[in-house]
Amino acid sequence: QGRAAMVADAANSAKKALTIAVRYAAVRRQFKSDPSEALETQILDYPIHQRRLMPLLAQSVAFGFTALEMTRLYEQTSEALESLEPGDPSLEATLEMLKETHATSAGLKAFCTWATLESIDKARQACGGHGYSSYNGFASMYADFAVHCTWEGDNTILALQSGRSLIASYQDAVKGKKLQAGWAYLNHLPCILSAKASDGDLDTLEGIEKGWDTVAAAAVKKAADDVEAHLKQGMSKEAANEAGSQVRFVAASVHTSGYIFRQFKAAVERLEDGEVKNTLSEVCKFYGLWQMEEKAAFFLRSQWLSPAQLDMVQAKVTQYCGDVRKFAIPLIDSFALSDHVVASPIGRADGNVYAE
Repeated sequence: QGRAAMVADAANSAKKALTIAVRYAAVRRQFKSDPSEALETQILDYPIHQRRLMPLLAQSVAFGFTALEMTRLYEQTSEALESLEPGDPSLEATLEMLKETHATSAGLKAFCTWATLESIDKARQACGGHGYSSYNGFASMYADFAVHCTWEGDNTILALQSGRSLIASYQDAVKGKKLQAGWAYLNHLPCILSAKASDGDLDTLEGIEKGWDTVAAAAVKKAADDVEAHLKQGMSKEAANEAGSQVRFVAASVHTSGYIFRQFKAAVERLEDGEVKNTLSEVCKFYGLWQMEEKAAFFLRSQWLSPAQLDMVQAKVTQYCGDVRKFAIPLIDSFALSDHVVASPIGRADGNVYAE
């Protein structure tokens, strides 16, 4: 329950930090990108500043939808456990759900809290000297949130727990066991391991999901193969797992990014057709492609992306930064954080950040 709650805390804290930084960037003017303009340029209009903040804004939205799914999964598992009776035929399915809930909450807690702590600091830096002032809330926000990375389980250890569970699931999939929900992509081995991107895959939610399926499966397979190799060398099971801790960590990291993208995509697909769905679809594609760029080494290693296609991903991320900037303030306002909650003069909803 604590881990599920911290995924929601991560989403909400990231949204608060981005509310301050994006609103300030829309008000703060510095230099002129066009000498003919009467006013200096809003710093949010500079492409490099968009690169600093817009991906983090998309990530905070992705975390929000994932937190809702994590909470639902926890509640569904709790209800199933409470209703179990001796000899209940649903025991095996409930235990599988419990295993997924444990492993998923461990991975999400680790990587969402790490990412949010980094987002708070990046948002602070993006506000320059005003961000450094304790008056604007970043220092206390960072200090208060930092503990999330260690309580309810140290993040590195939780990531390794998630990685160990992924290896077990991969081994089950190889034996022909049908996996559910968050691990379902492993049901399609070895087909997805040999998949490669077409240029069109980078323009659709379905195509981006294929990429995450492939790279996550490749990372999990690598971790499983390494542990198996250590066992063949005569190591005990525990020693083999420890020797393969880095590849387990990587598998958990890649899997978790893919899981977050899938939850975001699923949430978007549940929406009624309209402008909100269209807008969030673009934000979802933005998040999926940005994370591809962030984890480019694994997409190249799995050969799902070619070097030329990675260049395309980078160009598309830059384009999405500019596109999302156009509705960044309404998106921030949709978080519905009052000025009292934001508690930062430079994050005021009315934009009057220099009032006495």
